[in-house]
Order: sequence, then C-alpha cells, then structure tokens
Amino acid sequence: MPRTRKKPINKFLLLLTFCLMATVLWGCGAIVEPELSDMATPEPTVEPEKHVKVTFQVNVPSGTAADLPVYLHVIDDVTGISFNAVTYEVPRVTGDKFVVHINVPINSLVKYRYSLGGRQYERNIMDEVVTYRCVHAYQQTIIEDTVVSWEGYDSYDGNYGRVNGLAYSTEGEPIEGLIVTIAGMETRTDENGFYQFEVVPIGIHNLVAYSKDGSYRVFQQLATVGTLLETKANLLLDPAALVRVVFILDTPEDELAGLPVRMIGNFSQFGGGEALQWGGVNVAAAAAPMMARGEDGRYRLDVILPVGAEVHYKYTLGDAFWSAEQQQSSHYVTRKLFVPAYDTVIEESVESWNISEFGSISIIATVPEPLNQGGVWIQYKFIDWMEPIPMWQVDDQTWFSVLTSPLQFFGSVTYRYCLDGDCDMTPEVNPDGYLIQRNLELLPEIQNVQDEVYGWRVIEE
Repeated sequence: MPRTRKKPINKFLLLLTFCLMATVLWGCGAIVEPELSDMATPEPTVEPEKHVKVTFQVNVPSGTAADLPVYLHVIDDVTGISFNAVTYEVPRVTGDKFVVHINVPINSLVKYRYSLGGRQYERNIMDEVVTYRCVHAYQQTIIEDTVVSWEGYDSYDGNYGRVNGLAYSTEGEPIEGLIVTIAGMETRTDENGFYQFEVVPIGIHNLVAYSKDGSYRVFQQLATVGTLLETKANLLLDPAALVRVVFILDTPEDELAGLPVRMIGNFSQFGGGEALQWGGVNVAAAAAPMMARGEDGRYRLDVILPVGAEVHYKYTLGDAFWSAEQQQSSHYVTRKLFVPAYDTVIEESVESWNISEFGSISIIATVPEPLNQGGVWIQYKFIDWMEPIPMWQVDDQTWFSVLTSPLQFFGSVTYRYCLDGDCDMTPEVNPDGYLIQRNLELLPEIQNVQDEVYGWRVIEE
C-alpha cells in the first residue's frame, strides 16, 4: 500500500511550507504595484444586465424514445462541460421537433448541447459525444439545430458534405489558432488561416469562429451543406480594442490565508481555450496566471483584455474544479465580466474555499530524487481521472498542494502523483514497479497528509 501518514495539521509546518514556496515563487521583497489613480473602479450595477431572447429549434432523430424528455444544457466552460450546466427542458412542438426560448446576456457566446433524458448526450456525425455547440447572442436569434444521434443509438448514416475556408482579419492578415465550430464539432485554423470539416451533415448549420484570447470579435454565419458538395465559408474578423483590467482580491482570513492563488478562466490569458482535457475541461491550471500578493494581504493581477469580451473566471488554489472558490448559495462559482471600453479596476472577495462539513487538507509529497524539469503534479479522480494539477515546490524533493473543494460530494478522495502533468506516461509506482493510486478519507477536522513517492514509470511513446 502507498505510504501515507495522516495527522491534524501543524500550522507551523503549513506556514513554513508557504514561506518556502513564497521564496521560490515571488522572492522575499515587497510587490511593487503600479499607480491606479488614473483607472476607474466600476460603480455597483443599478440597471439589470441586458438580455436577449434566443430560440432553439432542434430536430431529433426519428426513433428517439418518446417517453424521455429532451434537454438543453448551457455549459460552464470553466468548471467543465459535465459540471454546473444550466439545464432547460425543451418541449416537443410536433413530431421530432422541439423548441425552447431562453434569455441570455446580450453579446454572450453561448456554449450548449442537447441530451435525451439528461443522461444520453447527443453525438455528432463523427460518432463523438458533442462537447458543445455555439451561438453568438448579439441580437434576438433563432437557432435551428439537428441532432444526428444520441448516446446508445445508431450512428448517423445520412448524407454529408464538406465545409472549409480561410480566416482573415479585416487588416488582411491570416488568423492562426482560431476556434471554428459547426454541428457539434470543433477545429482550429492553421498558420495560413485555413480550416476544414471533412464531414458535415447536410442542411443549414450555424458556424461560429472565435479566438481563444478574445483578440478578435466573434464571427457567426449560416452555412448550407449539400450532399457530397464543398461549402466555402471564408471568415472575416474584426480585431478587438484592448484595455487594461486590474483584479484585486480579498481572501478569507483562515488557515489557508497567504497561499498562492490563481485566476482561471475561459480565455488563454487565464489558462482557457485549450483542447478538451481530462475530465471534460478545457482550461489548464498550469497556464493560469498567479496573482501577486501584496503586503496588505490582498492579491492582484493586471491583464490586457479585449473590449466587449465575455470573460468567465474564478479564483482557485488548485484548478477550475478542485480547490476553487465556493459560496454557500452554490457548489460552484463562475464569475462573469463583459470587458468595458476603458481601463478599470475590479475589486472582489472569495467567500470561502470550503463550504463542506469536511476539513481542508494540505498534502506534502516527498519524491525520491531532485527533478530537473517538469515538476510533480497531483491528479484526483471523480468518476474518472481529472486534469492533473501542478504542485508547489518547497525544496529539491518536497512538493506541496492543498485540497479544499468540492469535498461535499465525497466521503473519500482517490489521487495519484505524476511528472510534468503527464499521468499516462510518467505515473508514480510502488517499490515493485506497479502503478498505484492513493485513497484519502475525509474528516471533519483539518488534515495534514505526508506522502512518500517511491519512483516513476516512464512509458515510451
């Protein structure tokens, strides 16, 4: 069995661990902050956020079970596609056609998908579970979708065509890395701005393109696909103006005060825009920026953001799911900001890192030898393995992390260590060379867990 020692947390050890981390991450000097006097602090919102109605009309495959409801799930693209979705039942209007009307913030990029009975998600023409579709709600809109198959149903065997094109900015430059979506599928443009979907069901589809850093305004148009025909859909996107946004954060005065805080969100400035990762997330904690902690104990992050962008984000001690901020009113917190057309300061506070009945956990891993690169990562399991999280280095052989949320869903937590975030290729092993996973029982009191890692298995590709 893996060697794990559990005991009530030693606050001196926790403070010592953080001090070592702070020396590595930030140095011992005070943080020098730029002058903020020329920046606006937003006043409390008086008028409600403007919304617009979006009508979703969806045709489902013939043979769809008549006794199961069809649902529309508006996903949380930060927490993960399987978590924190807002779900609407879609009433049947006739035969295989269902319609629902919802109100969303104007100019929002809505990511959504359909399910049958809340469990059988739609599959696309490639027989893959749809992660999300997109609609840009810049005005009152009617979207017509076609579900070609459900999980557990036969794959689509109808007619199809091809969609491709070039993406250019209005300044005449090709756009590389643009995310393009159609019919529950996604691709990205290459260095020449070219994209292609080899197989798209026939019919009229909503085609949406957006940049992972928001540097271009969202593009949306209808694309008509004919049987075995090639549809050319060139994309012309306007660059967005940029402004400076300063986030200032207060955190709870508890045993976790002073630990490193990341800001994680849907744009690449916050670790977002990645391809789908373990556990259905497309934000990467390792790419999310660290906030700087000042002498007054407040955290700060300066970011350049595009005007009008819809930023979804949260504050975390881990990633977007594990050890992220919580509120008593909800299991998950995902904040939203429409970037204004001027430099601004956003002052916020974390209500809690842990709303469960269980105590938070500090985890210290001792590794067998100093590491030259990559670092040690920790990976938790929730039904399946989730995206690994980088640990904080204390010294050559000691690594540190905390687990604070969402503990309310568990009685115990399964986890393992790996190198450089690649838990398939470099997982930890026991002294006999076998792969291992660890289990941690949650307790009402705060815990300090100290693990010894025996070695690593390096699997050659």
